Amino acid sequence: MQSDDDIAPVSFFTYLLVRVLPVTAAVLVAAALFGLSVTHELAKQKADESLLRQNRQTGTIIEFRIENILSQVKNLSDNALLINGLIDVEGRDDYLPPFFRELRVAGATGARIEMTDYKGRLLFANSMAQSFSAENDGWRKPVLEKGKPWYRLNAEGLIVVEPLLYLGNAEGAIVVTLGMGDLAELLDVGVQYNETLVIDGTNQVLFTSNTEFGAIGSVYDTAGRDDWRVIASPLVRNPDIRVLTLQWESVALATQQWIQNFLVVGIVIALGVLVGAVALAAYLVKRDVF
Repeated sequence: MQSDDDIAPVSFFTYLLVRVLPVTAAVLVAAALFGLSVTHELAKQKADESLLRQNRQTGTIIEFRIENILSQVKNLSDNALLINGLIDVEGRDDYLPPFFRELRVAGATGARIEMTDYKGRLLFANSMAQSFSAENDGWRKPVLEKGKPWYRLNAEGLIVVEPLLYLGNAEGAIVVTLGMGDLAELLDVGVQYNETLVIDGTNQVLFTSNTEFGAIGSVYDTAGRDDWRVIASPLVRNPDIRVLTLQWESVALATQQWIQNFLVVGIVIALGVLVGAVALAAYLVKRDVF
């Protein structure tokens, strides 16, 4: 039978450490896991709120720019000089060419502005913009026969057509067109924290602020990827055109990652302090007993 003198002595420090450290470590880890779960959900909520807020702002700016162009084209169609040029066949060549040479659309300086006759034949155009053929588009019947405005926005560009009315009849039209390059400039709202894509009804990319999410002219992957977050919304006037606001998951949840690192470091520090406290307690008890 083993006597008390044969039992190996156990230090008081080791005794306290074995008794206290596992329980304390388990409590700290459980609290950290719970905190990470809560902060992760909060971080995702904040990231989605940031994406949604920027998405609304971007959509509002684009809508405003489009409406601004529509308003300018409407004002041009009401211009008395242009309406007079429809009937002044002999004299219009003196004053309309200089007028069109200086004519620009505010917010879309690269837009081509054309004036046609009642058959849709080109009469005058500003000389600074590249030609963007609208001959095969379906605007002639609604504009020249019915006297109604016509509008289209897709991957090929933007076309806005307003009838030139004389005595209630459409005797000509004002055609404003933006090609793909000018359209991208129209859709670019500037530098923002999150990235922006604009896609049409066929998921073709019309504009991108980051080619890693999709290049202009390519087809956007609607399934997306697991390493980015995205919010999408349609334009009011063009439901087929959607504005996408995206961000890398690691960037969107950067705050949560910082909190996670902080908790891990905090646990390590807390355990280190606990070990130091146990060592100090063991030393004090041993000294007093001695």
